[in-house]
Amino acid sequence: MPLSPDTQDELVPLEVAGVPIQVCSKTGGIWFSEEALGQIKRASSDSLKDLDERTAPGQEAPPDDGKQHMCPVDGSPLTKYRYMGRKDIVLEQCLRCGGIWVPHHELDKMIINAPDAESDKKKAAVQEALGQFAFEHEKTLSRFEAFNGFCDALKIRGWWL
Repeated sequence: MPLSPDTQDELVPLEVAGVPIQVCSKTGGIWFSEEALGQIKRASSDSLKDLDERTAPGQEAPPDDGKQHMCPVDGSPLTKYRYMGRKDIVLEQCLRCGGIWVPHHELDKMIINAPDAESDKKKAAVQEALGQFAFEHEKTLSRFEAFNGFCDALKIRGWWL
């Protein structure tokens, strides 16, 4: 059974949005397999909130002993990285198996910074407007090229004289 990078206690299996994950029962830290975090985020806009509610009870602060966290799957050192390039959200990943360790306090930050359904609708509306603009732009360019072709034909034949 995999052990928590925080406490070395056994991780507890859990399923969220049909995706299996493993949780530290003391700190609420979560181990995601390589694709699991993305699958949960894509499942619904509330899936991270659901995950937070299901893993929050009984949290202890993870020990800050300065020790290198190790992968629960293969024992490799975990490498810290900034989630989506954000300075304030730091996760750890195993470069060998691709798994991700998310301390519970970082999950809270991910939820706060996650786009909500309303912003998704706004983004979709902007994308649709941009698509319509691109379509209209192409039509205008096509008309302009046709007009230029017509003008060139007039110049060649000398009809304007």
